[in-house]
Amino acid sequence: MIRPIPSRSVLAALLLAALGSREAARAATSAGVQPLVAGQPAPGEGAVVSLVDGKGRLRCSGVLVAPDVVLTAGHCADGSLLPAACAWSGGAAGSGRGAAVVAAALHPDYAGPDGPAEADLGLLLLDRAPGPAPFAIRPTDLDETAVGAAATVYGFGRTAPGAPDEGVRRVGQSVVTAVTGATVEIGPAPAQPCILDSGGPACLGDCATAGVAALVSRGDASCAGRATLARVDVRREFVARQIDAWRSTPRTGAATCPGLDADLPSGCGQAGAGPLGLLLAGAALLRVRARPATARASRATPARRTAPTDQGI
Repeated sequence: MIRPIPSRSVLAALLLAALGSREAARAATSAGVQPLVAGQPAPGEGAVVSLVDGKGRLRCSGVLVAPDVVLTAGHCADGSLLPAACAWSGGAAGSGRGAAVVAAALHPDYAGPDGPAEADLGLLLLDRAPGPAPFAIRPTDLDETAVGAAATVYGFGRTAPGAPDEGVRRVGQSVVTAVTGATVEIGPAPAQPCILDSGGPACLGDCATAGVAALVSRGDASCAGRATLARVDVRREFVARQIDAWRSTPRTGAATCPGLDADLPSGCGQAGAGPLGLLLAGAALLRVRARPATARASRATPARRTAPTDQGI
């Protein structure tokens, strides 16, 4: 999802974009990979889910933080995704085991899709557990010593702004360039988030063991210079409190979404279920560009665009 951000000046925006592109190109050339959003397919990390809307379109990425709860960017959970949204665990968007979204909660400080990035966080309650083991939230807070560290980043987004190759779960390695009280900035090393990676998790180390530190929120228009992530490590209380609230409230009503097979146990769709899953799975085989990586009731606050060229992705 792209949400344009006003530039401080056109000249500054063009300069930053050009510099970012050159830096990314140099990193990519030295690593022997494509210059934009370098990474590789990650078919086995089912905790990183694709979020598909009621029309069968991929809208965002997300991560299971409980068996039936997805953490994603706030601008992915603010109503534009609902109703009839579904989370899918397969390596291609709309494939694997699916679960319908039945409720959403935004961080209390969320200021809308064009607001700042500091609390661009949202939670989605599913009508059942898709199956993969969830990732934990990072147990300790990041600080300035994280600058320069490798960040493992996941998402279902594109490998370049104009590339029609979204819908494949990929993982790549970026580098932490700044840590603020509520955001993390990353640069390519050589991977970088791009369009539709919003809501994808970033971890300092293996997400399954280190825990989720932040979520993709915003990035520069070229997907090559910088990205701003909303920190999750400092929002642990929000996540835990909302999950507890949902646990204490009985779920009512039925939910469904495209491709979901309500006749299966718990109503879960199976791998490749539905036309969307088959279409995207086939497209993934044809269009995947390997991006080698060297390692990859509340309301929420959105991510602040600190760079002139930043935009919601």
